Formats: sequence, structure tokens, C-alpha cells
Amino acid sequence: MTFSLVNWVLAPLAALVLVPLLVHLFARSRPPRYAFSSLEFLRRVMRQTLRVKRPRDWIVLLLRTLLAACLIALFLRPISRSAGSASPFERRNVVVVIDRSASMAALSGGRSRFATACAEASELLADLGRRDAANVIWMDAAPDAVFPELGPNVPFLLGNVRSASVSFEAADIEQALQMAVALLRDADGAREIDVVSDFQATAWGNLRLPDLEGAALVAVPAAGDPAANTALTDLALTPADPLPGEPVLVSCSVWNYGDLPVRPSVFLSAGETRQSRELFLPPWSRTTAQFELAFPAAGSAAITAECSEDDFAADNARHAVAHVRPHLRAGVVGTRTPTADVWERALRALGLFRIENHATLDTLEGDWDALLLADWNGEQPERLRQAARQGTVVLCAPAPGGETSTLHSLLSGSPLPDASENSGPLARRTASTPMHLAVAAPDDPLFTLFSQGAYGDPSRGYFNAALGLPALPADAIPLLSYGQDLPALVRLGRDPLYLWNLDLDPANTDWPQQAAFLPLFGELFLGQRGRMSGNSDRLPGIPIPLDVPPGTPIELHAVAGGDGSSQPLPAIPGAPMRLLPNAPGIFEWRSPENERQGMVAVNLFPGESDLRPLTDAEVRGHISSTLVSGRRARDLREGVEWWPWLLALALAWALLEGLALWNWEGRR
Repeated sequence: MTFSLVNWVLAPLAALVLVPLLVHLFARSRPPRYAFSSLEFLRRVMRQTLRVKRPRDWIVLLLRTLLAACLIALFLRPISRSAGSASPFERRNVVVVIDRSASMAALSGGRSRFATACAEASELLADLGRRDAANVIWMDAAPDAVFPELGPNVPFLLGNVRSASVSFEAADIEQALQMAVALLRDADGAREIDVVSDFQATAWGNLRLPDLEGAALVAVPAAGDPAANTALTDLALTPADPLPGEPVLVSCSVWNYGDLPVRPSVFLSAGETRQSRELFLPPWSRTTAQFELAFPAAGSAAITAECSEDDFAADNARHAVAHVRPHLRAGVVGTRTPTADVWERALRALGLFRIENHATLDTLEGDWDALLLADWNGEQPERLRQAARQGTVVLCAPAPGGETSTLHSLLSGSPLPDASENSGPLARRTASTPMHLAVAAPDDPLFTLFSQGAYGDPSRGYFNAALGLPALPADAIPLLSYGQDLPALVRLGRDPLYLWNLDLDPANTDWPQQAAFLPLFGELFLGQRGRMSGNSDRLPGIPIPLDVPPGTPIELHAVAGGDGSSQPLPAIPGAPMRLLPNAPGIFEWRSPENERQGMVAVNLFPGESDLRPLTDAEVRGHISSTLVSGRRARDLREGVEWWPWLLALALAWALLEGLALWNWEGRR
């Protein structure tokens, strides 16, 4: 806060404040005449003519001095301004940053935070003069300024502010502030950045302010009272890409951002399917509503979950797209061995895979659900690990006679224990008596299906030969083994990457003829799908590239809810083709013949649902020490006149002096 005097040339008049003291000290009082016959009257006259020796005289002197000071200050016209404000004759350069992220749509007292922010911004702009320059930055996912640079056209800025609407995007605060600093960098005069926001704690709490390069930063809160909110924050499908008729578990996360318990209703719609759940949420808690679906045919299906209405409607719905696939894609790579033949027959028996045979990994293109490598010779281990990390089930059977270094390259790049001592070719062990399997990890999810015995014993069967594998690293999990020192089926780490040491030649084993073989084989590929989930991370305001060739004519549509009805959207020119969603929902693009080309779900950023703002102390500590309303910021920038208060004080001092003198003189 700074103080200045409008009539500073009259500052020497401040010396007149000594006049009451001088008058009090040097003015002689003519004593009244009394007829007396004793000295008592003389003593009384002396006491009353000694002007400055009694407490009441000091009070009168103080009141008169304050009265004189107030009258002198009236002529000097003191005013107060915020720190960094321009002088009365200095050009002012102001950038108003207005938050229009999704949380600004929350209602408080029947009025949205954004409406409050626009009213505050109008107050900030209303006092700027002709010589001043200003601009407005809208803070959302991609902040943009109304003008490319500072300008004097304040009426246009006011019209833009009054006609603006809130977005459903998360705000990029740092980019908006950096843009404001860039606009002010070359400006002459006082520079000021006014940020009008709800200062949502999830967005501003860990913010690191950029270098403001000397510009003053003023925080103008627009949140009002904290708003309670019930929000849908996640919608996940398990499995992520189901097959026709396959059970799909839909999990919807529901939050209660409030101090009171709530009982929301969650409704799910997917095509013609409608389901609902009644929930109970304690204060500041989360729960999950689960639904089961099945899609009859392949294609893209829209799914929408909705909950009860509240004062923040933007997060009361969540969307997802189920890409129902007609089949799974499996590649059998390598030479045609008896093991590869059994693999292929088992995949066909499952009835869910389209099988492709490839001699090497080099001919594989696109994404795969399963890769089965017979007589693997150590080629491209990093590609196999990457495929497993992305959810592809990789079954790798090493080639007899191959070097143990091939396994070393497959095991996440970590060396085998005692690798130097165990180097050499992978030898084939032929047993004198048949070897039998044992379940090495009975608690692994792979064997959950067999826990009740309804699908047989997965370890039943015999083998006459197996590869002698070296010692495995600690993160390798043996699932089946021939004994304590020879693993048969090993999962390498947490990803679905399996080392297969089971020779399926009919001359060496009867395991494929056992009842449990096909269920176990199916669990290797399909059981993993039950543990895979998918959700949409597409956000409003973030461009989405469309998977169509450049120049292909398409039509964009916004799908309404889960019933499939849609509304056309304007085409977005440019290449590559992109969709820029401005709100949550489901969007699709079609050919001119009305054939669907693609579909995507767009959801609100979950962090926007926690509406709690920073406290005033936190805003002052982390963002700006100047925390005021729009009108107050305007007054401080323009200068708050003190003369009404000074005039009132002068009248008060004069009244107090009159009352004091009347009281004391009346007692004589």
C-alpha cells in the first residue's frame, strides 16, 4: 500500500498544525474581577489562569491540534493506492487473467463462479482511461488473449467479458501467466496482472509462479462459499476391448466432496440397456458402482454413467466407448514344430482367435493379442518385452541347442544368476522315467479356475523330455515345474511374458489329451483379459487426431447420451484431421454415406471436481500478497480519497471540544 498527496504543493501548510499549541500557550486570559475580603479568591483566580497545568487543558489542546491537522489534510487531499500502482499522471498497463476452467461453472447462491469472475473483471477494467492499455486472457487448456497485444479499446474488452461463457477444460495456469508477462514485457509505465479465479486448491496448490519481471500481481477471488459436490471421476471397462457376448464389468468411481453424507443414484445407459445403483457415501469418501454388460455384436458402443444433480453439473456424467472386436488376433511365429501345431489347434478350439502364421517377427504388423514363438532363437527380445508391457500375451519356447544368452536377453535385460557358469547351449534332457508336472504357484490367478476341481488337474500328464534351463532371476515366477530344479512354465515379471518348456510332441507327452489342458491354455490368454481395464483420458480442449487418411471427407457428430442419437458438428479444416472437443461427451466421425468411421469419449478432468478453494492465507502466501475484490482493486489502483474521512474526523474533533468546554465551563 502506498500513500500520496494530490495537492502536494500545499505541503508547507502542514506547519499550521502548531497554531493551536502556540495560541494555547501565549494567549493571555483576562481574569474576572471579584470583590473579596480574603486571599481565597486570589488563589482561585490563579488556578484558573494557569492554562497548561491541568489534565483537562491537555485534552482541549489535543482536540484542537487534531482538528487543525484534519483541516490541513483536507487541502492536501491524501489518497492511497496498491503497491506498484501508477502515479496519477503515469500510463497504466493492465492484463486481466480470467479463469474459465470447468470448476468455475459451480453454483454458489444461485450464481456461478464464472459470473462472479466476469463481474469482478468488469470492475477492474471500468476505471481505465484513454491513455491506459489493457488486455484480457482467458485461462483454460489453451489460454488465449482477446488482443494480440495491449490496447486502449477497453469497451471492446468489457463487451467480450460480458458475453463470455465458461469452458469444461482444465486451466493451464503457468502458460496463462507467462502470456501475461510477455504482453507486459515492453510496456511503458506501471504494469499489473490481475488474476480472477476461484483459486481451486487442486490446481493452484502446487503452482510455481513464473518470473513476473517486475509486474505487480493482484489476486481477485471469485469462489464464494465452498461448494459440496458429488462427482463421477472414472469409468473403466474390464476387459477394455470385449468380444461379442463376453461379460464386461463397468466400474464407475463416485466421490463425495462434501462435509455431509449423501445417497446418490448412479444410472448406466449403453444402447438399449439401462441399469441403476443406489449408493451411500460418507463425507469426503469414494466408492465404486459396478455394472455388468454384454454386447451382442462387434462395433463401437457408447456408454454413459450419470448421477444425481447438484450445484456442479459438469461432472455428473462420465462417458466411455466399448470397442467390441469380432475376434482376437494371434500370431504363431517360427518353424512348424509339434508344439506349434498343438498351440494352433488349441487356439482354434477356443474359437476366439484369428490365427496368422509368420516365419519371423519381421513380418508382424499392428497390434496383437497373442504371440506364440516356437523354437525361439533369441531374436528381438526387446520387442517381445515391449509387446508384453502393452498387454500382448507372449508365449516363448526356446529352441533346443540355443545359447543361454538368448534367455538372458529376454529376462528384462537383467543377468542370470551365475551367468558365466551357466553359459552354453540349452541341452535337451531325456528322462529314464516319465516326468510329472507340479503346480509351483498354486495361489497364482492362473490356477483360480481349477481351485474347485471342476476343470480337472492342470498338472496331470507325463513328459519324456525337457530343456535344461539355467537358474532364473528373482522376478521370474515358476508356475509349473518338473521338480524343484527344472521349471516347465515361467512368467517373467508381472507382464504376460511366459517361458514355455513343455514339449508337446505326442511321442513325448500325453498332456494335451488331458481335460485340464485346454482350460489352462485358455486361461493363459483369456484370463489376462479379465484383469485388463480401460478408460478414456481424452479431455476437453485437447485436440484428438482422427484416424482417417488426409483429404477424406467426414462428418463430425456429438452423440447424445447412450441412446445413439447425435447432432452434427462443424467440420474442422486442416491436416492432419483433428477433433477439438469443447465439452465432455461422446464424439464420432462418419463418412458422407453415414458410415461410422470412429468414436471417442471425452471426459472432464477429475481434478476439477474437488471445488475447495485455497484459503485467503494460502493465496497470500503462495500467489499474491494483494488479495482484494475487483471493486477494491480498482479503487486501490485509481486511488482511495481520504477527504470524506478527514472531514468526518474534523467535525468529530470540533464536537468533542465543544462538549468538553461546555461541560467544564458549566461547572464554574
